[in-house]
Amino acid sequence: MCRSFLIAGGGVFGASTAVHLKKRFPDASVRILERSPSTANTTVSPSPDAASSDLNKIIRADYADEAFRRLAVDAIAHWRTDERLRPFYHEVGLLLHSLPYSSSRRDELDAARKVAERGVAEAQAAADVEGSSNGSDLPAVAFLCNTDQHLQQAIPAPALASAGTALRAIAQDGSEDAEGAAYLNPRAGWAEAKEATSAMLAYAIELGVHVIYGAEVVELLTTTGEGDGQRLACGLKTADGTKQVLDEADEGAIFLCTGSWTPHLLQTLTRNEPALPPITAPPVVFSAQTVLLVEVSEDVALRHANIPVVLNYDTGFYCFEPRRVEGTDGVDRWLVKCAIHDRGYQAPTPPAPAGSKSLPCYPGFDAARPDESRERSVLASSSARKHVPAEHETRMLQALKAVWPEMVEHGTVHESRICWYAETTDENWLIDRHPSLPNLIVASGDSGHGFKFLPTIGELIIARLPAHVQAEPARPIPPLNEHWTRVFSWAHHEERFEAVRQKAQAAGSGTSVANNIEWKPDRDSASKVLKGEGPGLVGAEHDVSRGL
Repeated sequence: MCRSFLIAGGGVFGASTAVHLKKRFPDASVRILERSPSTANTTVSPSPDAASSDLNKIIRADYADEAFRRLAVDAIAHWRTDERLRPFYHEVGLLLHSLPYSSSRRDELDAARKVAERGVAEAQAAADVEGSSNGSDLPAVAFLCNTDQHLQQAIPAPALASAGTALRAIAQDGSEDAEGAAYLNPRAGWAEAKEATSAMLAYAIELGVHVIYGAEVVELLTTTGEGDGQRLACGLKTADGTKQVLDEADEGAIFLCTGSWTPHLLQTLTRNEPALPPITAPPVVFSAQTVLLVEVSEDVALRHANIPVVLNYDTGFYCFEPRRVEGTDGVDRWLVKCAIHDRGYQAPTPPAPAGSKSLPCYPGFDAARPDESRERSVLASSSARKHVPAEHETRMLQALKAVWPEMVEHGTVHESRICWYAETTDENWLIDRHPSLPNLIVASGDSGHGFKFLPTIGELIIARLPAHVQAEPARPIPPLNEHWTRVFSWAHHEERFEAVRQKAQAAGSGTSVANNIEWKPDRDSASKVLKGEGPGLVGAEHDVSRGL
């Protein structure tokens, strides 16, 4: 059997898929089509504006959803032990906390404490899944933080000495104006996102995968199968007119691992195939999340070394320890990433990126235009894709100051960035065969929590290969269980998406599906949803669910 595979996209989903394909089919031809250009004297890496091309990503397993909890525990085991990925994983812990609440808001404080208690239970459940397989090498299990002693366990002394009001409120006993709730999960941390994804891509190349750069996919090529005469995907056409085709369509498959490009591509790749039914309700949508990089001095950075990742489960704000990064100018800088994880920004008509020969998928939003009346980093772009709304930058700096004041008082904004997500209505991923093309596999809908599964998600994706293509691999492909088969399915997401669309229309929210409705369910302890008001609202609504 002459198997060949094409993968559109070299990010987390695409790189992991390529590696797992070559592990199962060492003799197969596997090609990744990556739209970012290849430049001389640089290492292989994902597209600069991909979500995976980032400074840090959170790694954790304390999901309320038991199925995802088990999946995350397995992924973290790989982060700890895989020689290629282990150098990029920093298990410094994850501190989740609430806002400080005054005595007049006792009900909200009690609710926040219950969130923390459930979080500890979920983290301990993840620890139970881990068992004792790694023995004493594993960090301690999660615990509530509500005393000074707990904070001393959670935060290194140099950083704790200058901790902000948001953290100090955790250990208060009610004698102060406000107090909060929190818990620490020591079996969590962060990964160097771009470097880890690049390492996975490099591993794929080592296994024999061919990465084609500058390949912006604009059209899907199809043919008629030899057996039952069904239409099959047989290749991909790029913006420069090049066609990359499968050796034999009947014995191969094409994977669409295109992140936030996916909603657009699903509707346009088959535009020259009138025989195929149009996709009127793509089961994923894109959203723009805001990220800020703050540059701090080496002294400040060293005082905050090895601090846990901090996540406010009331607001969605989170931040990492300072990381030393070599700039394009050859100068080392200490950068702190902070962000607000929420529903993101959406717009019905995206702007076209410079030089693109096809319609883009990127959302544009007027509020993202830079405020020319104030100074900003010379490195910050004025494009909507690189500059966050001014009010969001202010919110992030205020939130960072409440956690680590020194980083703001003695730091400067280095860069603002938009992180592009592909979202589903319930944060289960879309991993399934196209309903009209059985050898086109769509893997998308990361919903902000796909990165941590970089070591393992490819195995889930290739499990969707048609049965005859899976036949006789070097190692059997584990099938998806009943739960994953259902919640990853096209039908599941299309049904949910259509229900959300109808609910939005009934609520009078026009074209913005995510407004005035509960777009995602509250399925995680660290999850609160604050609804926006009024039709046509543009902007972010907080949803700190299992994303991250």
